[in-house]
Amino acid sequence: MLAQASTSSSSNSTFATRLRRECVDLQQNPVPYTFAGPTNDNLKTWLVIFEGSPGSLYENGTFFATLLFDDDYPFTPPTLEFRTRIYHCNIYHFTGQMKHDMFDKGWIPTYTVRDILRKASELLVQCEPDNCAMKELEIQYKTQREEYNKMARLWTDKFAR
Repeated sequence: MLAQASTSSSSNSTFATRLRRECVDLQQNPVPYTFAGPTNDNLKTWLVIFEGSPGSLYENGTFFATLLFDDDYPFTPPTLEFRTRIYHCNIYHFTGQMKHDMFDKGWIPTYTVRDILRKASELLVQCEPDNCAMKELEIQYKTQREEYNKMARLWTDKFAR
């Protein structure tokens, strides 16, 4: 279990209060196949662990990610960056950053960490090729699905076990 965050981790009390409340909510009602919480006493940096759900291309894989917040949360979106390499059309290979409207122009302050984890988990079951991070994976996903699936499983076996 990750350590509870202290009050000193953020000077913005709205930010700190909101993230503490979301952390407690996730501990009491976790999103399936995920675990998330602040690292040490730092509310701005959360460790996220995704377990590949049964039947998905990422089944039996364990993927580590970082969720990064700034003091303007919930008015600005956090960034979700995968630390475990993953072959996925909505994740940049070089940075691990997940691309989705939720993290950009589609962000609204009522979204929560739970919403982020749910969307990321959904993307690990069914990617959104029209919102790809990498054009070549969009093309491969749409025109060579078997090759895409093979590579996703291969990367899962190689990097996420």
